[in-house]
Amino acid sequence: FPVTIHGTGYLIGYNDFAYGKVVISGELLLKKKTTEDLAKSLRELEKRVFGSHTVHARYSDTAAQVIADLSRIHGIQCTPTLKDNKEAQINYVRLLIQQRTLVIDPSCTMLIRQMRTATWNKQRTDWERNEQDGHFDLLAALVYFCRNIDRNHNPYPTSVPGFNQWNGNGKQDSERELVSAFRGRFDL
Repeated sequence: FPVTIHGTGYLIGYNDFAYGKVVISGELLLKKKTTEDLAKSLRELEKRVFGSHTVHARYSDTAAQVIADLSRIHGIQCTPTLKDNKEAQINYVRLLIQQRTLVIDPSCTMLIRQMRTATWNKQRTDWERNEQDGHFDLLAALVYFCRNIDRNHNPYPTSVPGFNQWNGNGKQDSERELVSAFRGRFDL
């Protein structure tokens, strides 16, 4: 199994559509581990945070071989993330913070530390590396997480039993039909 050369940062979270928040619920930072170690740690974190709920997407900036091994050997599907416009993507995270739409669980102590201590290198191409955080893998994971999360998809059911917004004839149900369908579910 290949060994990751640098640290591997992994964040788990979701889009809270109802409240318009991007939520980071858990973190994982591994150094010099095999893909087998990574797969085991990913599964443990996902189970701890999401229980039996399905993980809908995983994005990665790691080597294509590691992504292929995670898929082929361990059944963990990852999509390579785009890495262009780095400064714009970092600014997007900064805007989410300013707008108070990014929520980070307090248990994500390593991510919070990296967010507080990272600085640009002189060329403004990457973060200045240090002994404790290396090249800030969790901060990079945050940028990719925010870039890739679908904030427009409504994860709630599109229909309620007894309610079909569009009837079979392509016409929208009347207001009376809608009220009738929801009666008993809400105080209408």
